[in-house]
Amino acid sequence: FYRVMKRHHLLTHREKVKPNRQVKKPKALTATGVNEIYTWDITYLPTTVKGEFLYLYLVMDIFSRKIVGWQVHD
Repeated sequence: FYRVMKRHHLLTHREKVKPNRQVKKPKALTATGVNEIYTWDITYLPTTVKGEFLYLYLVMDIFSRKIVGWQVHD
């Protein structure tokens, strides 16, 4: 196979492999007071009907760890 490719000038040199790109960690956010940074979560709540769930959406303040908002949707 090598000789056939060489005869037809189909051999090429491989390019140098690029080094793996370093992935930077996201900045760590630090809350120094209330109402600065919020986080959220979605929780699936089972119902009495098999295969149906309700979705609980929560918004929480990082500093005080209190839930500042929530909603339930189907």
